Formats: sequence, structure tokens, C-alpha cells
Amino acid sequence: MIEVFVLKQWWKSEDQADEGAIYERLSAQSAASHDSDAQYLGQLECHEVVKIGGEVDSTDGLIQRATKDSPPPPKHENDKTRKKRVRAADPELDERLHVNLVTDDDLRGIASYVRGPGARGLQHRTRVRVVLKTFGCPIKYFTTLRELLTCLLHAVRGHRFAYVNGYVQRDVSAGNLLIALLRRAGSMQSQSPSVRGCLIDFDHAKEVQPVSKRKLELQPLDVSEPYTMFRKSMPELAERITEDVYERAFQLVNLRDPDLTVLQLTATTAQYIRAAMYYCEMSGRTIPNGVYTPEHLGWNVDLLQHPKDIGRDPNRPRHPRSGTPPYASAKILNLEKVQVNQWKSYLSPSLPVHDAIHDMESFFWVLLYLCMTRSGPGGVRREELIGELDAVPAEIEELRTIVYCFFDGSLERIARNKKQAFEDYKSFEPLVLRHIHPYFEPLRPLLRRWWELLLLAYEFEGYEYHNIHALVIELLERALKELGTEDLSDDQQHQQDAKRKRDDFFRRVIYADIGIPIPQAQCASAPSSPNDYRVTTAFSSTPESQKVGQGRGGSAGDTPSSPPSPTPVTKKPKQMAK
Repeated sequence: MIEVFVLKQWWKSEDQADEGAIYERLSAQSAASHDSDAQYLGQLECHEVVKIGGEVDSTDGLIQRATKDSPPPPKHENDKTRKKRVRAADPELDERLHVNLVTDDDLRGIASYVRGPGARGLQHRTRVRVVLKTFGCPIKYFTTLRELLTCLLHAVRGHRFAYVNGYVQRDVSAGNLLIALLRRAGSMQSQSPSVRGCLIDFDHAKEVQPVSKRKLELQPLDVSEPYTMFRKSMPELAERITEDVYERAFQLVNLRDPDLTVLQLTATTAQYIRAAMYYCEMSGRTIPNGVYTPEHLGWNVDLLQHPKDIGRDPNRPRHPRSGTPPYASAKILNLEKVQVNQWKSYLSPSLPVHDAIHDMESFFWVLLYLCMTRSGPGGVRREELIGELDAVPAEIEELRTIVYCFFDGSLERIARNKKQAFEDYKSFEPLVLRHIHPYFEPLRPLLRRWWELLLLAYEFEGYEYHNIHALVIELLERALKELGTEDLSDDQQHQQDAKRKRDDFFRRVIYADIGIPIPQAQCASAPSSPNDYRVTTAFSSTPESQKVGQGRGGSAGDTPSSPPSPTPVTKKPKQMAK
């Protein structure tokens, strides 16, 4: 029996989170609290900072040898003596992994590294490794709708566990939501009796204070006078809520903007109550006697302070906003404020600080992406997205346009379209949701409710904003319940094909470089490596809808070598447009 581990190795920047340490701390929290949700995160085996000859392998140490960075020299227009350096045309140089062209004696004589025009400063990075006991495949290789929703639910619960204990993951994407599998009886099988979803990759996470230390202490307010006015001016609405509901709404609106006039405050309070009631009804909740309490609305929770990054030096420049663009929150992608005004409130959006709700929005985009680009289980791409754009029906052309604008375009295009979707909220369902594949039609109510929840939370930034995990979990659990026996109508052949494809994927990964022939002769095309979570088309000029037969990463059987030095070539940073 083979025990499988996953090795992740990369060059960590100074501002980047220590992923191994995060897993270690969360594991300790799990052992202390016995919280079952911890099982839905990557499980750590060990982690280390790589050392060579006892010295930490870092760019400013072993590679740059403390070389200092200096600005480029001034340009001289009349200087014609400078010549462009010509690269040696020796093909053998391209095939060598490393050539010792500079000795230690040479390094001692170097005082500084002089940048050329447009070059960036020296990047200080350290090579680190994390070994996980969690082994899985990307969530797109689900075999049934029930399995898809179950894995999403598990990942959200894992995210909540990390958040409650002081970590915001900040990079939810289709590649780091896994279906975790176990090896049993010589073959890879889903964990019995059901699969286990898993959230991995905390290298872009930020450490914040635990939720228990961020609770806001609200000052009591005397709302007797405004409540009396409310009952007189809106008797029908007043009859449908308890006084506690009005008090909490009034207190929240006053906290959000203390400068509102009395009329604006009372009007926005009423609109918040209406909005919360509307969401409560359309999300499928039942109210026994028709009178709403804070518990019915999900308002029986604490409001929280914004999560400050306690691991960041306040004197250092702010690091770029984090996220994989196709799945990142509209609030995080855009430098301008994203205004939601569905209920015509007088509240302005606050400056975005990456919080749990932004990651819950990312979960939404992951699900929508699968529903729009896949034709069923196993990660099979829709036929409408394959082929040339010439002479296609208008419906297919619109689908491809939507996929390009929200998932496959440039960062700026994705950010702009997501911003417009929230601001022109009425057009989202007729223009976007209507294009989900028929296979995913049973999930349309879930997508609609999730979208309405985001609109409500972003407009008022109230209890829904701070209680987002519980509300998303409620949506997913209700969707699983409503799915009922509909999942049984899935094409059995498609399910079997999807399971075979997933099993072949794991066989290719396990037997890749250990000299054992792959047991099964018929192997499906290898998908992207489960660790290659940045493999997206977000930064490609060719939209996914126009790609024919193009792979999305290396073979799953290819074991990556040690990562190259980040000094000569750096990965495109995940930062927002300016």
C-alpha cells in the first residue's frame, strides 16, 4: 500500500505568509477545540525553510550575497559608445541547468546591482517546502451535483474554521478547492461513505485577530421615539417584525454612518429591514407565525471590527490585493468603490479590507464558472466553447462573450465587468445566469440566492456581512436538501466516465516517477496538477471560449523539479490594475 504525500516548494517573498506555520497553528487549534471543520483544510505533515550547506537558500543570501540595489545611472543623449550586449549563440548553454560563471571571489568585488530602465528592484525571497497529507484533485472533477455541492460546503466550513482562528485565506479558486481521496485496496477511491472537500493554499493568507477578539462593543441607543414614529408611518411593516429587529437595524445603520439626518436614518433603517425580509423569504426560510425576529433574519450575531493584517509591518508599503482574477471579489479587483444600491439606501460602501465575505464571493464565482463552462461531471468543457467564432448562433456568441468578460479576459476587463454586474444588478440574471449549462439547472436557485445575499451584504454591510459563513453554509445545505433525488437523473454513463477520468488522474500522479507502470492502459488526458492552482486563462489574450485543444498546464505525471531562482524570471504578480 502506497502512502501519498504532496510536496509544495516555492520561493516565498518577505511579505508572503508562512503557509507551513499557518497549517501548524490551525492544527494545534483543531486539537484544542476538537472542531470537526478543521478536517476540511489541508493537513500538514511537515514544513521547512530549505538550507544548503547549513545556510538558508534565499535570493539575498546564497544567490545575491547581500548585493545592494542602486538606481540606474543617468542617461546621456550623446553617449554613443554604449553597445547592446549580444547573447552567445551556444545552444549547449540553454540545456545546462547551471553554469558557474561567477565565483565567490567575483562576488566580493561587486558593490551593487545596477538596474536598467524599467527594471524592478531586487526581490528578497526564501525557498520553502510544505508537505501535506491531503491528496486530492480539483473540484471540477466532481461526479455528481451532490458531490460538487458537498465539496463546496466542506471547503466553506474549512474556511470558517481558519477565519475564526485568525486567518483569511484570500485566494479561493477552482484549483485550490479539492476533492480529497484516500488510497484503498490498491486503487484511489473517494472517502467512504462520502467525499470530503478541502481548501488548500494559504501562501497568500493574512493573519488577523481571532473573531473572539474583534467583536464590536455597541453603545445602547434609545430607539423608543424613532420606533414610535416607525410604527405610525409604516404600520404594515412594523406588524411583521419585533421591536428587537428595529433596534438592531437602527443601531447598525447609525454605526455605518453617524452623519445621516434623522429622515435618512429612519428611511435606511426601514429599507434594511425590508431587504433582509426579502432575502429571508426568497432564500427558502420559513417563519412560523409570520413575525420576524433577529434569529429569523440571522441578526443574532456580533458585529466585527475589520480584520487588520497583524503580520505586516505598518512601515512597509501595502502589498497588492490578493486573489486569482476570474474568481476574485469585485470589491478586491477594483480600486474604485463598488456601489450596490438595490434598496436605494443612503449608505456609501466602505474601503474594502479583505474579509471573509470577499472569499465567499470567490466561492460563488467558482461555482458560476463551473456551471457556465462545463457540460457535466468530470470537468468536460462545453461544446459551445470549442471551435472558431465564425458563423456561430447569437446565443453561443453571447455565452462566449460572458465567459470572456467574467473569467478569461484581462484583469482590467474582469474587474470592470464584475463591478458593473453589482451596480447593474437587475441585468445579472437575464444576461449571465441564463447561460448556465442545462446540466446545472437544478443549481439555478442556489446561484440566484447567493447573488442576492451578496447584494444585501454589500449594500448595508450589516449582520449578513459579518455572519456570511453561516448564511452561505445555510444556502448550500438547503440546496443539497432541495436537490433530493434529482441527482439520480444524471447520466449514469457520464458519471462512470467522470469517475474513471478521476481515477486515471490519480494513477498518473502516483506512479509518475517511481518506476511502476500505470496499472490501467486507458488513461484520460491529464488535468492540471492539483498544486498548480494559478493555472488560469486570466492573463491570456486568448479567451477560453476560443481555445481549441490547448492544455491548461503540464502533464499530471510530470513531477516538478526544484523551482528556479526567482531572480532572473519572476512570476507575474497577482496585483490589481492601476
